[in-house]
This record gives sequence, C-alpha cells and structure tokens, in this order.
Amino acid sequence: ESRISRSSVDSIEEFKVMSSTYSAEYGRSYGDIVNVITKSGGNNFHGELFEFFRNDAFDALNYFATQNTPLRLNQFGGNLGGPIVKNKLFFFVNYEGVRQVVHPPTGPIAVMTATTRAGASADMVPVVNSLPLPNVPGPAIFPDGTSRTDLGIYEGSLLHTLREDTGSIKVDYRVGIKDSLAFRYNIADSFTSTQYGIATDQVSPSPSRNHLFKATWNHTFSP
Repeated sequence: ESRISRSSVDSIEEFKVMSSTYSAEYGRSYGDIVNVITKSGGNNFHGELFEFFRNDAFDALNYFATQNTPLRLNQFGGNLGGPIVKNKLFFFVNYEGVRQVVHPPTGPIAVMTATTRAGASADMVPVVNSLPLPNVPGPAIFPDGTSRTDLGIYEGSLLHTLREDTGSIKVDYRVGIKDSLAFRYNIADSFTSTQYGIATDQVSPSPSRNHLFKATWNHTFSP
C-alpha cells in the first residue's frame, strides 16, 4: 500500500473535477484533473475536532468469510481558523492523523516440521528458522490427496500497519480592495509496513514525506 500527498477533507472549501476541455493553465496535464480549494480564516474564530474509528468487532461478516479480519483504524484531527488582524490578515491550520493495523489471515500453508528442519544444511538454517512451525495437527494434505509427513500446516495472520500525518497552514492577506495574497504550506508524512509472506523478514516498509508550498496573488482589473 502506498500513500500520496493529500489534503484533509476538513480543510477543503470546494473542489472541481475536470475531465476534458482544459483551460490554458492545465495545458500540460493528461487525464482527469481535480482542483482543490482549501479553507481560509475569517473575522471570527472557528474550529473543530474529530475522531473516526473502525473495529472488526463492529463489522458485519462477509458472506463468504468464516471470521472477520482483525482491524483497528483510528482517524482523528482538527482545524482552527480566525483573524490575526481583523479585516486584514487571517489564518487557518489543519491536522489529520491515521493509525491502522490489519491482520489478514494467511490461510493454510505447508511448512517444514521440526524434524525436517533439523536436517537442513548449515547454509539453509537461517532460511528455515525464519519460517514458522506447523500449528495444525497432522501432516500436510494437498488438494490432489497427497500426504506429506515431512510437512505440516501453518495457519496464522500477517501484519499490515499504516501511520499517516497530514497538516496544512494557510495565511490570507487583504492588501486592498483589488489585491489579496495567500500563502499555503502542506506536509504529508506517512509510513506503511506490509507483510507479504510468513517469514520473519518478508516485510516491505515504505516511508514517505511530501512538502507543498503555494503563494497566490489575486488582482482585480477594472476600467
């Protein structure tokens, strides 16, 4: 699972999706374009806090599943906006965090028994030791009916984790009737860890940090 730089939903004022007939400012873009306008502060202070969570204990069971996949998801954050100088200078700050832990089941996997592992060569010992021992009684029986006494069945779960922190700061300055300035800074920092196999070292970590700074000057031309 990979993450991309994004804005918190609570920091978005409006958005527009464009799929064709772009204006000149988007002339070098391919595919659909999503234009997001972030919130600004005003003459009054406004803020909010939120927490959203999911837990497999509250999830309905999939029709074909015999048990739920263990899941812990917390999504939390808040924002605050208001004046620095009334009618002139305003600020808006936002933060959102995500913490997620998922334990997808491995299903039945044939692994070597302790007796079989004891006969491994010295070069292979680190490899076989990284694999779990069977935890299901009896030999491994394959779909074609073949039974292997040197192998057993292991059933467990993998571990996928996600940590994501996103934040933004926006400052608006009204220079005059015809001019306004806006400065915005965004940061998205995340770390995902995906276990793709049952061996102890079959883990794929993926850190990411993205920064975005934008400055805007709006001027109204009139006769």
